[in-house]
Amino acid sequence: MITTPQRCSILAIRKEKRDEIWRFFLFLIFLFAISFSYCVDSFSVHVTGPPARYSAKSTQLICNGIKQQAKWYTCGSTRELEKAVSFFVRETDSVAELGAQLRDVSTAISKNCNRAVMVDISRKFPGGKQDRTSAMRRSGDEQIFESRHNNTIFKEVSSIDDWRSALFFGMEEKSNTFDIFVLDVSAVVGNDLPWTSFSIVRDFLALNEALAGTPCRAVLVKSSGLNRLASSLVHGQVFMNTAPANSKQYILATVGVKEYRRTIEAVVQPGDAVLEVGCHMGTSTSLLNAKAIALGGGYCIGVDIGNSIILEAKK
Repeated sequence: MITTPQRCSILAIRKEKRDEIWRFFLFLIFLFAISFSYCVDSFSVHVTGPPARYSAKSTQLICNGIKQQAKWYTCGSTRELEKAVSFFVRETDSVAELGAQLRDVSTAISKNCNRAVMVDISRKFPGGKQDRTSAMRRSGDEQIFESRHNNTIFKEVSSIDDWRSALFFGMEEKSNTFDIFVLDVSAVVGNDLPWTSFSIVRDFLALNEALAGTPCRAVLVKSSGLNRLASSLVHGQVFMNTAPANSKQYILATVGVKEYRRTIEAVVQPGDAVLEVGCHMGTSTSLLNAKAIALGGGYCIGVDIGNSIILEAKK
């Protein structure tokens, strides 16, 4: 439906389009949950030069919230992840690795930490030597690796969903909490699944803190998707102080509705066509529309999936 720029339109989505809109709506809710759950105090994204000993070009997604003190570091490649491990892991640390291939990253973990628990799924190993699998774990590697690194335990699970029991509930030792979490979902499932990585990290941090009483110090994630997201994600408070250049595409994460609405003044530009997905009662849609019209040539359309919500919003 096309609307005139001079009025705020709140639309009920046709049934055949609802699934697509709902997926996008959930994505936005997820971004809001990031800022709300992890950024109660402050949340900042740094795309800066790495420390002197850490030459990986990974973006640092740093969450310094009251509820969760763990820092997340996203790495775009296995090489970056290995360098991150060498820099961040301390000799007194307990480290958990999910997606362990018992290659360079796993070796760096075992060499630098006090104790490591490494988990991977059961695999069917190809016969013969193949270059494309040289970076992957092979049959019998776990015995060789454990014999070389007596501070390391390797566990094999039937599916990625079994990582919780492997790391927390199936441990023979008393100590089953960790200082560092290293994650490579692509090594487990064969694809970079950023939201799966995010979900696993959140569950890991919650379980680890519940059992340890203190949060995990750092999370090292290999995910090109999260790495790109981290470079685009900007906290609302940071944006209000130093707005990115107009040419830069970014995702603005805000804490609460009030902060979300405060950013309207800085975000909306002359001539902007604004789409608000999940408009609910239309209050923010009206504010966005008023700002776009005031600047000239702009407008806002609000969408939601519920007819009853749309009817109330139109009143």
